[in-house]
Amino acid sequence: MKRVYLLLLSTAFALPLSAREVQGANKTTQTTGSMKTVEELCQPSKAQSDLSINNVRATILGGGDMWWDLNTARYEVPKGSNKHSMFAGSLWLGGVDEGNQLKLAAMTYRQAGNDYWPGPLTSDGTASTNKEICDKYDRHWIIYREEVDIHKAWLECLDDPNCDETELFPGYESQIPESIKDWPGNGVDGELPYQLAPFIDRDGDGVYDYLVDYPAYDIDKEYDCRDKETDVLYGDQTIWWVYNDRGNVHTESQAGALGFEIRAQAFAFSTNDEVNNMTFNNYRIINRSTFRLTNTYFSTWFDPDLGNYTDDI
Repeated sequence: MKRVYLLLLSTAFALPLSAREVQGANKTTQTTGSMKTVEELCQPSKAQSDLSINNVRATILGGGDMWWDLNTARYEVPKGSNKHSMFAGSLWLGGVDEGNQLKLAAMTYRQAGNDYWPGPLTSDGTASTNKEICDKYDRHWIIYREEVDIHKAWLECLDDPNCDETELFPGYESQIPESIKDWPGNGVDGELPYQLAPFIDRDGDGVYDYLVDYPAYDIDKEYDCRDKETDVLYGDQTIWWVYNDRGNVHTESQAGALGFEIRAQAFAFSTNDEVNNMTFNNYRIINRSTFRLTNTYFSTWFDPDLGNYTDDI
């Protein structure tokens, strides 16, 4: 049985958190040979995208870490100031299996290695993947609520005999955004028999079709975000991606794999208040393994740079 866990992380301009980087490490960090893996196994993610709809520009990576570009800080606030309040961050997950063995996935600066790889895991209990799948999913899907609002209105117009789509949405079908057309509702190629990236399934057939369905912003406010079974998109700009901790050996933590699939969102709102200086992360974490975990912990590792890296608060 799959077990789903949800974690919501918000990041504002001022963070009452503490972290300490590796002693003696230069802030301009270089990746090392320890990242090299066997060719047929998954390679560390190379994907990078910017969340930038409001007063923050934050770089998101594809392998569990964020807010840097593998060398320099990339959490800029105010946007355009070249001032970065964060140097790096990542998701840490750990638990104890039925044999009392520690399972752990954690990332810092990738100096010692890597614990996360791109893509989903199989849902048959083996929690497996391969290099082809990892490579195919080494990317982000970036989408905006405004474009989905328009797409939803167009779809509803098509269903309404009293609505003239040629008048209200002239030429729209030939201009549908690629972000909507390429949404991985059932995987990159539509290869999965279940929903991957969240979408509103208007015809209830379980298959994402951009001529019928749309990415799952809760435009009509129909869903309770406290319900762990609810899978919707958040924000005015959203970066969605999926990764796992089973693509290769855990060279960062040296621990056993959890068999977790992590469906992640980084998102932000464009507002006229304090939220305009914030970004948020949401994680849907699925246990794809056959073993049960106890004493399971979720955490986020931060390296803040308020002031400079020698006086992190």
